[in-house]
Amino acid sequence: MGEKPLSSNRSDSHAEATRSTNVEAWAIVNRLLASILLYGGLGALIGWFFGALGIGLAIGTLVGVALAMYMTTIRVKSMNDSGLPVRSNVTGSRWSTRMAQVRMRNARENSE
Repeated sequence: MGEKPLSSNRSDSHAEATRSTNVEAWAIVNRLLASILLYGGLGALIGWFFGALGIGLAIGTLVGVALAMYMTTIRVKSMNDSGLPVRSNVTGSRWSTRMAQVRMRNARENSE
């Protein structure tokens, strides 16, 4: 009766890190499967067009696996030690935001 639920024994940040890690694990699996299907299918289509369906499928699948592993590596490198994605507080982290800042700076320089 006096026992606390297991979730209350954990800190909120640890629980969030665990959820985030589980989500990332499924994202890796999904990324790998989607890449195999997409690039394997494109390879098979190109192979069928050139009369070498099996070779195109094999090359497309290998390219898909390589790209999925590259994307996963980039994603994992962008995480901190607790498994949470590192979020930048810099407002210019997105391309469109950076371009808007460049346009504003150029407009100020031209008006002077």
